[in-house]
Amino acid sequence: MNQLTGTIKSLTPRPGYVPLIDIQLEISNSDDEEQVEFVWMLARVAISFPGSTKEPPSRGDAKDVGIAVPSYALPQFRKTTTTNFLLPFDERLLAEIEKGRQGRDVTVYMSVTFNVSVKNSKGAVVAQGSQGGTIGDPRYSGQEVVYVVPRSQWEEIIQGLGVSIIDRQRHLEEYEAKAKQTLGEVQATLQVAKEAAKHVGIVEHARVFEDEADRHKRAAYWWLAFTIIFAVLAGVVALHIFLKTEQRIADALSKSSSGQNTTTAQSPSAQNTTTDSKADGLTALEIQLAISKFIVLSILLSASIWAGKVYKSHRHNFVVNRHRSNALATFQTFATGTADPQTKNAVLLQATTCIFAPQNTGYVGQEKEADGFPQILEIVRGVGPGKSG
Repeated sequence: MNQLTGTIKSLTPRPGYVPLIDIQLEISNSDDEEQVEFVWMLARVAISFPGSTKEPPSRGDAKDVGIAVPSYALPQFRKTTTTNFLLPFDERLLAEIEKGRQGRDVTVYMSVTFNVSVKNSKGAVVAQGSQGGTIGDPRYSGQEVVYVVPRSQWEEIIQGLGVSIIDRQRHLEEYEAKAKQTLGEVQATLQVAKEAAKHVGIVEHARVFEDEADRHKRAAYWWLAFTIIFAVLAGVVALHIFLKTEQRIADALSKSSSGQNTTTAQSPSAQNTTTDSKADGLTALEIQLAISKFIVLSILLSASIWAGKVYKSHRHNFVVNRHRSNALATFQTFATGTADPQTKNAVLLQATTCIFAPQNTGYVGQEKEADGFPQILEIVRGVGPGKSG
């Protein structure tokens, strides 16, 4: 006995740690006088996707999906019996199948091999040892059992497996239909999105210069405060020195007049000696005080001047960066206002000039233009659409 006939009755999903498909197979024997007892059975399963339900199954492009083993004890029968095979069906395998299926029906090919022990109606063994063979489908030629699964039934089977990929592909056709409906809208807005992306990029660069301008503006306020403080201190010290000087002159004049009246009775030589010693002592002390006051006043004046220069530098950088930010912010308006490439290039060159050229703000002295700026303009001209090379 090397040939039995079989028909697949059903495919049942069995979820679990290892998802399985339970394949129920009905086996028939043409000679109902013989009792067939299976010694071992093994099945190999393959799957193909016909173009339509009207096309006959094609075994040539079928994909092998693994080995199915009997789920119960091996049967023994005379005319017909039913047995079940379990086919492991993991997520990776299902992903490969669904990628190739693309919403079509499924044809299952089951190649079953076996060894049997055959007895006659009296229970005597027909032949010594076991006999091997295969099970074929009577509806199709060949040595396999064939079962066509409509796509709706197949989707129910794979949903019953509980594999996560099913949830991602369950509404694939619905998503595809919606995608086709919105494809026109997507294409219509694509160009707008590109232009918006360019504008966003320009705005982001403008924000960089704006942030830098705000930083220099805040720093300029601090240094203006320092300049005012140092200038006020220098003025206070200068006023104090002036008042002290006038007071010392007045005191010296009053002491000089009173000293002349008290020393008229003394001898001329004694008067000269006393006057010279006092004059020398006062002169040395006044020189030391004058030098120390001059140093303090010079430091305060220098600090005030230095703080003022730093303030002017920050104000200069603030004005330059604000000018660059304004140039970038208005560039898009002028560039999109015309379709002429030459006009767009002129706007680009002017914006480049505003960004990279040295600017005279009035806070610092006139600076000589950098030598690298003409090269920048040449590079921009070179990459413009009017150049080819």
